[in-house]
Amino acid sequence: MAKLRAASLDRERYAKRTGCKAGLPSRTLPSHWDLDQQFNPFYVRSHIKSIAYALATKIRAGVYEPKPCLRIQVPKPTGGTRAINIFTVVDSAVSCWLYDNLLKRNFPGFSSYAYAYRVDRNAQHAIEHIAAALATKKRAYVLEYDFTKYFESVKHDYLLAVIDASCKVSPRERAIIQAFLRWTFADTPDSYRAGHFQMASVGFPQGATISLFLANMACFELDREIEQTGATFARYSDDTVILCDDYSSAHHLAGIMLEHGRRSGAAINTTKSPGISLVVDPSRAEIKAKRSFTFLGHQIGAGGVSPSARTIARLKRRTSLTIYHHLLLHPRRREFDPKRISEGVDWDLVTCVNELRRYLYGRVTGGHLDDALAKKRPLKLSVGALSYFPHVRDPAAFAKLDGWLVDVLFRAYQKRRRLLKEMGIEAPVISKEQLIAGSWYQSALPNESAVPSMMKAWRYVRKCAMAYGVRVFSAPPPYNW
Repeated sequence: MAKLRAASLDRERYAKRTGCKAGLPSRTLPSHWDLDQQFNPFYVRSHIKSIAYALATKIRAGVYEPKPCLRIQVPKPTGGTRAINIFTVVDSAVSCWLYDNLLKRNFPGFSSYAYAYRVDRNAQHAIEHIAAALATKKRAYVLEYDFTKYFESVKHDYLLAVIDASCKVSPRERAIIQAFLRWTFADTPDSYRAGHFQMASVGFPQGATISLFLANMACFELDREIEQTGATFARYSDDTVILCDDYSSAHHLAGIMLEHGRRSGAAINTTKSPGISLVVDPSRAEIKAKRSFTFLGHQIGAGGVSPSARTIARLKRRTSLTIYHHLLLHPRRREFDPKRISEGVDWDLVTCVNELRRYLYGRVTGGHLDDALAKKRPLKLSVGALSYFPHVRDPAAFAKLDGWLVDVLFRAYQKRRRLLKEMGIEAPVISKEQLIAGSWYQSALPNESAVPSMMKAWRYVRKCAMAYGVRVFSAPPPYNW
């Protein structure tokens, strides 16, 4: 439904900016809905009573099996693809129900340093824990390990043995877990229609909510073994960072990680895992050293926490796309409604600045944010693009991003003026100083036209974190759930 609403908004924007009526999409329903009736939520809703009765009967009898799912390949930001399984609506509901029941009953038994997929921890807590521990050390050995295809590699017998030994689970719930571990799938819609299915023999299915619980159970023994050494660590799904004070401890912990990989079937990814490093000034290091390491989108070192290079690139990419879609997309296509420039105001620039402000500031206005920072108004909880960085203390990266944003917006507007001039349309002349201050906007219609500031947004997030705590700020993809 969200995609349908987004497509409708896109058609409205297209008509407004070009003066042309947008055509309806040729297909609005997901293609996999016709593979099985239970993929279609409207069918499931209209037959909910009979489906629920049949489902409850199967679960009570211990014969429930999820229907075959469709496997799709989703591109990873770092290259390659990730296999995601699309289950029917009914099986997804069973998976969610089982996850909720098992998590509420078992999360108190999880390690305090396992931060993923639980109700009392999130990625912010993991970053806070590691950064605070590192800040007290002049030098520390850091172990960074990733598992190879973590969700797809864990042995079923190992996982079930851990669940039996350490998890409060009823025989009926265990039978459902086993049913999901035996999931069948087709790689293409044509294979699904032809009934050519494969059955998984290892791992748990990405795309099923119960897999989030199983991911923590797969590392349950590993978390306990690391805790017993006294080392400082944080694990978020399969991303694990361990801090210790001497190399012999680091060597022992590396052995624990490697042995867990062998025992569980989820081998260490040697190409992605930096292994053991010394976090210290490299000029004073006797072995491989670095000033900081990357964990959950943050660069963490003895000097503090900053956004990682990949996170900064993600911020730039998102803001650049917003600017391009508002200012350059339709002029490049020679599709433009001259009414978008009236009363000396470029209304596409207005909508561009407004969307950038919502992305960076969330639900608060720029005026409220300025007043709150000056202690003239109370804080309002707002979640924006910078909400993931309450632990960052050095604002240098955000100051640079502010300069970059103004420069990109100014150059895009200059390019827009040239494109419109070729079409015989004269856009207002706006200087960089006018963009920053918002003085280019002369309409009587109230609007905040100053370019939003990432530095201000970050300062506001820091204040909100002090007032509300870090749990209120969700992580961005791929760390949110």
